[in-house]
Amino acid sequence: MGSRHSGRFPDFPPSRRKGGGGPSGGPGGRGPEEGDDRCSRDLLDIPLEEVGRSEFFNAHQSLPGVGTSVRLRQTLLGPRLSVDTEAGESVGFLPTAYNYLVSCVRRGFSYAGKVTSSTLKPVPSVRVNLYAQRRR
Repeated sequence: MGSRHSGRFPDFPPSRRKGGGGPSGGPGGRGPEEGDDRCSRDLLDIPLEEVGRSEFFNAHQSLPGVGTSVRLRQTLLGPRLSVDTEAGESVGFLPTAYNYLVSCVRRGFSYAGKVTSSTLKPVPSVRVNLYAQRRR
């Protein structure tokens, strides 16, 4: 069960070396308004990756039920964005298409929501809704 990605470069955050653009603009970058708008979007019905290898699954040999509260971890778990239970156990990783959220978290956004579906067969899988909030 490897991670899945589209193989497209936009899945990965822009490099700040060699003139690569960042959230503040510049060559290949986005302006602050566009970046803020992207960070403000809710993430709906997102399939998590590596659920069967997660901390939660290994500890409980089950998955969190529909309606379980989850949140985006504010730090990376290895190189990945983890979705955790309220108790702090990783349920799975966001697909790499959402790597831009690293910049959003640094700029004061957080993401919390609920499990929308959870199944063990044919392979363990979890889908979540995460709602954007700006920390003050």
